[in-house]
Amino acid sequence: VPSAASPPGPTNVTDPGLAPGLAPVPPLPAAAALQLPTPSAAAESEPTPGAPHAASTAQPPSPPKAGAARKFAAFLTHDWGDDELGRSNHARVIQAAHRLRAAGQSVWLDEDEMRGDVNRQMADGIEASAAIVVFITRRYLTKVAGAGPNGDDDNCKFEFDFALRRAGVKRMIAVVMEPSLRDPRQWEGVVGGKLGGKLYVDLADDGAQFERGIERLLAEMRAVLAEDAGGRQSPAPTSSGSHPQPTTPVDEPWPPVLVMDGQPFALQGWNGEFKRTAELVNGRPAYRRADVRLAGGFFPLLAG
Repeated sequence: VPSAASPPGPTNVTDPGLAPGLAPVPPLPAAAALQLPTPSAAAESEPTPGAPHAASTAQPPSPPKAGAARKFAAFLTHDWGDDELGRSNHARVIQAAHRLRAAGQSVWLDEDEMRGDVNRQMADGIEASAAIVVFITRRYLTKVAGAGPNGDDDNCKFEFDFALRRAGVKRMIAVVMEPSLRDPRQWEGVVGGKLGGKLYVDLADDGAQFERGIERLLAEMRAVLAEDAGGRQSPAPTSSGSHPQPTTPVDEPWPPVLVMDGQPFALQGWNGEFKRTAELVNGRPAYRRADVRLAGGFFPLLAG
Protein backbone atom coordinates (compact mmCIF):
# COMPACT_ATOMS: atom_id res chain seq x y z
CA VAL A 1 0.00 0.00 0.00
CA PRO A 2 1.56 3.31 -1.00
CA SER A 3 2.11 5.95 1.62
CA ALA A 4 2.99 9.60 1.55
CA ALA A 5 5.83 9.12 4.02
CA SER A 6 8.69 9.18 1.51
CA PRO A 7 10.63 12.42 1.13
CA PRO A 8 9.45 14.75 -1.64
CA GLY A 9 11.10 14.40 -5.01
CA PRO A 10 10.29 13.60 -8.63
CA THR A 11 8.99 10.14 -9.42
CA ASN A 12 10.53 8.52 -12.50
CA VAL A 13 7.83 7.41 -14.88
CA THR A 14 9.04 5.14 -17.64
CA ASP A 15 5.89 3.98 -19.40
CA PRO A 16 6.88 4.06 -23.09
CA GLY A 17 3.26 4.53 -24.06
CA LEU A 18 3.37 8.09 -22.75
CA ALA A 19 6.16 9.29 -25.01
CA PRO A 20 4.01 10.34 -27.99
CA GLY A 21 2.01 12.75 -25.84
CA LEU A 22 4.95 14.47 -24.16
CA ALA A 23 7.09 17.42 -25.13
CA PRO A 24 9.96 19.07 -23.22
CA VAL A 25 9.08 22.10 -21.14
CA PRO A 26 11.19 25.29 -21.13
CA PRO A 27 12.05 26.87 -17.75
CA LEU A 28 8.94 28.24 -16.09
CA PRO A 29 8.47 31.02 -13.51
CA ALA A 30 8.62 30.11 -9.82
CA ALA A 31 5.40 29.83 -7.87
CA ALA A 32 4.05 32.84 -6.02
CA ALA A 33 4.44 32.66 -2.24
CA LEU A 34 1.40 31.34 -0.40
CA GLN A 35 -0.08 33.68 2.20
CA LEU A 36 -0.04 31.74 5.49
CA PRO A 37 -2.63 32.16 8.24
CA THR A 38 -1.69 34.04 11.36
CA PRO A 39 -1.16 31.76 14.41
CA SER A 40 -3.74 32.21 17.12
CA ALA A 41 -3.04 32.83 20.78
CA ALA A 42 -2.84 29.70 22.94
CA ALA A 43 -5.22 29.04 25.82
CA GLU A 44 -4.59 27.01 28.95
CA SER A 45 -7.69 24.89 29.39
CA GLU A 46 -7.93 21.27 28.24
CA PRO A 47 -10.86 19.52 26.52
CA THR A 48 -13.41 17.53 28.47
CA PRO A 49 -15.25 14.47 27.14
CA GLY A 50 -18.98 14.35 26.62
CA ALA A 51 -19.52 16.35 23.45
CA PRO A 52 -23.00 15.77 21.93
CA HIS A 53 -22.69 13.19 19.22
CA ALA A 54 -22.89 14.17 15.55
CA ALA A 55 -24.96 12.17 13.09
CA SER A 56 -22.96 9.33 11.60
CA THR A 57 -24.19 9.97 8.06
CA ALA A 58 -21.91 12.63 6.58
CA GLN A 59 -23.53 15.34 4.46
CA PRO A 60 -21.86 17.08 1.51
CA PRO A 61 -19.52 19.86 2.67
CA SER A 62 -21.03 23.32 2.77
CA PRO A 63 -19.84 25.67 0.01
CA PRO A 64 -17.20 28.15 1.21
CA LYS A 65 -18.02 31.82 1.39
CA ALA A 66 -16.37 33.68 -1.46
CA GLY A 67 -13.46 35.79 -0.30
CA ALA A 68 -13.55 34.49 3.27
CA ALA A 69 -10.19 33.77 4.88
CA ARG A 70 -9.30 30.72 6.95
CA LYS A 71 -7.86 31.40 10.39
CA PHE A 72 -5.95 28.09 10.55
CA ALA A 73 -4.03 26.08 8.01
CA ALA A 74 -5.14 22.84 9.69
CA PHE A 75 -7.27 21.37 12.47
CA LEU A 76 -5.52 18.51 14.30
CA THR A 77 -7.88 15.76 15.49
CA HIS A 78 -6.42 12.97 17.64
CA ASP A 79 -6.83 10.77 20.70
CA TRP A 80 -5.01 11.72 23.91
CA GLY A 81 -4.23 8.17 25.09
CA ASP A 82 -1.12 6.00 24.73
CA ASP A 83 -0.47 4.23 21.44
CA GLU A 84 0.30 0.55 20.85
CA LEU A 85 3.97 1.14 21.71
CA GLY A 86 3.15 2.82 25.02
CA ARG A 87 3.97 6.31 23.73
CA SER A 88 1.79 9.29 24.54
CA ASN A 89 -0.06 10.00 21.31
CA HIS A 90 -1.00 13.44 22.59
CA ALA A 91 2.65 14.32 23.24
CA ARG A 92 3.63 13.16 19.74
CA VAL A 93 0.85 15.23 18.16
CA ILE A 94 2.04 18.26 20.15
CA GLN A 95 5.52 17.60 18.75
CA ALA A 96 4.07 17.54 15.23
CA ALA A 97 2.18 20.79 15.92
CA HIS A 98 5.41 22.48 17.03
CA ARG A 99 7.11 21.40 13.78
CA LEU A 100 4.23 22.68 11.66
CA ARG A 101 4.16 26.03 13.45
CA ALA A 102 7.92 26.35 13.11
CA ALA A 103 7.39 25.97 9.36
CA GLY A 104 4.95 28.89 9.39
CA GLN A 105 1.65 26.99 9.52
CA SER A 106 -1.06 27.97 11.99
CA VAL A 107 -2.77 24.88 13.42
CA TRP A 108 -5.73 24.30 15.74
CA LEU A 109 -4.84 22.01 18.65
CA ASP A 110 -7.33 21.24 21.42
CA GLU A 111 -4.73 21.77 24.13
CA ASP A 112 -4.33 25.38 22.99
CA GLU A 113 -7.77 26.36 21.75
CA MET A 114 -10.26 24.80 24.22
CA ARG A 115 -12.07 27.29 26.45
CA GLY A 116 -15.70 27.86 27.29
CA ASP A 117 -18.13 25.72 25.30
CA VAL A 118 -16.04 22.73 24.17
CA ASN A 119 -18.41 21.67 21.40
CA ARG A 120 -18.56 25.15 19.95
CA GLN A 121 -14.78 25.51 20.07
CA MET A 122 -14.29 22.26 18.17
CA ALA A 123 -16.90 23.19 15.57
CA ASP A 124 -15.51 26.70 15.13
CA GLY A 125 -11.98 25.32 14.78
CA ILE A 126 -13.04 22.96 12.00
CA GLU A 127 -14.93 25.74 10.20
CA ALA A 128 -11.88 28.01 10.42
CA SER A 129 -9.35 25.44 9.11
CA ALA A 130 -8.39 24.72 5.51
CA ALA A 131 -7.19 21.15 6.14
CA ILE A 132 -8.26 18.53 8.68
CA VAL A 133 -5.31 16.40 9.82
CA VAL A 134 -6.52 13.05 11.21
CA PHE A 135 -3.93 11.33 13.46
CA ILE A 136 -4.93 7.67 13.28
CA THR A 137 -4.43 5.22 16.15
CA ARG A 138 -6.51 2.19 17.09
CA ARG A 139 -8.00 4.12 19.99
CA TYR A 140 -9.00 6.89 17.58
CA LEU A 141 -10.64 4.38 15.21
CA THR A 142 -12.60 2.91 18.12
CA LYS A 143 -13.74 6.29 19.39
CA VAL A 144 -14.84 7.58 15.99
CA ALA A 145 -16.86 4.38 15.55
CA GLY A 146 -18.73 5.23 18.77
CA ALA A 147 -17.31 2.19 20.56
CA GLY A 148 -15.11 4.05 23.05
CA PRO A 149 -15.85 4.69 26.75
CA ASN A 150 -17.98 7.74 25.90
CA GLY A 151 -19.86 6.06 23.06
CA ASP A 152 -21.42 8.49 20.63
CA ASP A 153 -20.57 11.39 22.95
CA ASP A 154 -16.84 11.21 22.25
CA ASN A 155 -14.93 14.30 21.17
CA CYS A 156 -13.00 12.35 18.52
CA LYS A 157 -16.28 11.20 16.97
CA PHE A 158 -17.68 14.72 17.08
CA GLU A 159 -14.60 16.15 15.36
CA PHE A 160 -14.40 13.50 12.64
CA ASP A 161 -18.13 13.52 11.84
CA PHE A 162 -18.34 17.31 11.77
CA ALA A 163 -15.18 17.56 9.63
CA LEU A 164 -16.73 15.17 7.09
CA ARG A 165 -19.82 17.36 6.81
CA ARG A 166 -18.04 20.70 6.67
CA ALA A 167 -14.73 19.97 4.95
CA GLY A 168 -15.31 16.70 3.10
CA VAL A 169 -12.83 13.91 2.47
CA LYS A 170 -10.91 15.99 -0.07
CA ARG A 171 -9.59 18.37 2.61
CA MET A 172 -8.82 15.63 5.15
CA ILE A 173 -5.24 14.31 5.52
CA ALA A 174 -4.71 10.88 7.08
CA VAL A 175 -1.65 10.48 9.34
CA VAL A 176 -0.68 7.02 10.61
CA MET A 177 0.67 7.11 14.19
CA GLU A 178 1.13 3.36 14.85
CA PRO A 179 3.21 0.85 12.85
CA SER A 180 0.41 -1.73 12.67
CA LEU A 181 -1.84 0.76 10.86
CA ARG A 182 0.41 1.27 7.86
CA ASP A 183 -1.96 -1.08 6.05
CA PRO A 184 -5.20 0.91 5.57
CA ARG A 185 -7.13 -2.36 5.49
CA GLN A 186 -6.62 -2.31 9.27
CA TRP A 187 -8.53 0.97 9.57
CA GLU A 188 -11.87 -0.14 10.95
CA GLY A 189 -15.17 1.67 10.79
CA VAL A 190 -15.97 5.04 9.28
CA VAL A 191 -12.35 6.25 9.26
CA GLY A 192 -11.34 3.37 7.03
CA GLY A 193 -14.43 3.77 4.90
CA LYS A 194 -13.77 7.46 4.26
CA LEU A 195 -9.97 7.76 4.32
CA GLY A 196 -8.76 4.22 3.58
CA GLY A 197 -8.45 4.93 -0.13
CA LYS A 198 -6.23 7.99 0.29
CA LEU A 199 -2.46 8.12 0.48
CA TYR A 200 -1.39 8.78 4.04
CA VAL A 201 1.43 10.49 5.90
CA ASP A 202 3.54 8.13 8.05
CA LEU A 203 4.44 9.41 11.53
CA ALA A 204 4.49 5.97 13.16
CA ASP A 205 8.23 6.11 13.85
CA ASP A 206 10.32 8.64 15.73
CA GLY A 207 13.63 10.31 14.87
CA ALA A 208 14.59 11.00 11.26
CA GLN A 209 11.56 9.18 9.84
CA PHE A 210 9.26 11.36 11.93
CA GLU A 211 10.93 14.48 10.53
CA ARG A 212 10.57 13.20 6.96
CA GLY A 213 6.92 12.53 7.66
CA ILE A 214 6.49 16.12 8.85
CA GLU A 215 7.91 17.38 5.55
CA ARG A 216 5.39 15.26 3.67
CA LEU A 217 2.58 16.51 5.92
CA LEU A 218 3.62 20.09 5.20
CA ALA A 219 3.48 19.38 1.47
CA GLU A 220 -0.01 17.88 1.79
CA MET A 221 -1.22 20.84 3.88
CA ARG A 222 0.13 23.37 1.39
CA ALA A 223 -1.63 21.57 -1.44
CA VAL A 224 -4.95 21.72 0.44
CA LEU A 225 -4.33 25.37 1.37
CA ALA A 226 -3.72 26.37 -2.23
CA GLU A 227 -6.72 24.45 -3.53
CA ASP A 228 -8.96 25.77 -0.77
CA ALA A 229 -7.86 29.35 -1.48
CA GLY A 230 -8.59 28.90 -5.18
CA GLY A 231 -12.02 27.42 -4.51
CA ARG A 232 -12.96 30.35 -2.28
CA GLN A 233 -12.51 32.92 -5.02
CA SER A 234 -15.65 34.53 -6.41
CA PRO A 235 -16.53 32.93 -9.78
CA ALA A 236 -16.17 35.09 -12.85
CA PRO A 237 -19.46 35.82 -14.69
CA THR A 238 -19.99 34.13 -18.06
CA SER A 239 -21.93 35.39 -21.05
CA SER A 240 -25.50 34.15 -21.34
CA GLY A 241 -25.82 31.20 -23.70
CA SER A 242 -22.07 30.79 -24.10
CA HIS A 243 -20.09 27.64 -23.38
CA PRO A 244 -17.25 28.59 -20.99
CA GLN A 245 -13.92 27.13 -21.98
CA PRO A 246 -11.79 25.28 -19.40
CA THR A 247 -9.39 27.66 -17.73
CA THR A 248 -6.53 27.32 -15.28
CA PRO A 249 -7.58 28.13 -11.67
CA VAL A 250 -5.87 31.13 -10.10
CA ASP A 251 -3.55 28.96 -8.00
CA GLU A 252 -2.56 26.75 -10.97
CA PRO A 253 -0.79 29.10 -13.43
CA TRP A 254 1.11 26.43 -15.39
CA PRO A 255 0.28 23.63 -17.82
CA PRO A 256 0.56 20.17 -16.27
CA VAL A 257 4.05 18.72 -16.12
CA LEU A 258 5.10 15.09 -15.83
CA VAL A 259 8.59 14.25 -14.57
CA MET A 260 10.33 11.45 -16.49
CA ASP A 261 13.87 10.52 -15.48
CA GLY A 262 14.23 13.88 -13.76
CA GLN A 263 13.18 15.86 -16.86
CA PRO A 264 9.86 17.78 -16.85
CA PHE A 265 7.60 17.27 -19.88
CA ALA A 266 4.40 19.05 -20.83
CA LEU A 267 1.34 16.88 -21.36
CA GLN A 268 -0.45 17.41 -24.65
CA GLY A 269 -4.24 17.45 -24.92
CA TRP A 270 -4.80 19.06 -21.51
CA ASN A 271 -8.06 20.97 -21.18
CA GLY A 272 -7.38 22.67 -17.86
CA GLU A 273 -9.10 20.23 -15.50
CA PHE A 274 -7.17 18.79 -12.59
CA LYS A 275 -7.48 18.24 -8.85
CA ARG A 276 -4.15 19.04 -7.23
CA THR A 277 -1.83 22.02 -7.15
CA ALA A 278 1.57 22.60 -8.66
CA GLU A 279 4.82 22.16 -6.77
CA LEU A 280 8.36 23.01 -7.77
CA VAL A 281 10.43 19.98 -8.79
CA ASN A 282 14.06 20.80 -9.60
CA GLY A 283 13.06 24.45 -9.94
CA ARG A 284 10.12 23.75 -12.23
CA PRO A 285 6.43 23.23 -11.45
CA ALA A 286 5.02 19.72 -11.53
CA TYR A 287 1.80 18.08 -10.42
CA ARG A 288 1.41 15.47 -7.70
CA ARG A 289 -1.30 12.81 -7.87
CA ALA A 290 -3.40 15.01 -10.12
CA ASP A 291 -6.12 13.83 -12.44
CA VAL A 292 -5.64 15.65 -15.75
CA ARG A 293 -8.22 15.15 -18.47
CA LEU A 294 -6.54 14.16 -21.74
CA ALA A 295 -8.01 13.23 -25.10
CA GLY A 296 -8.00 9.58 -24.02
CA GLY A 297 -9.64 10.17 -20.64
CA PHE A 298 -8.29 10.70 -17.13
CA PHE A 299 -4.61 10.06 -16.58
CA PRO A 300 -3.19 9.97 -12.99
CA LEU A 301 -0.02 12.02 -12.70
CA LEU A 302 2.59 10.64 -10.30
CA ALA A 303 5.17 13.40 -10.63
CA GLY A 304 6.65 15.08 -7.63
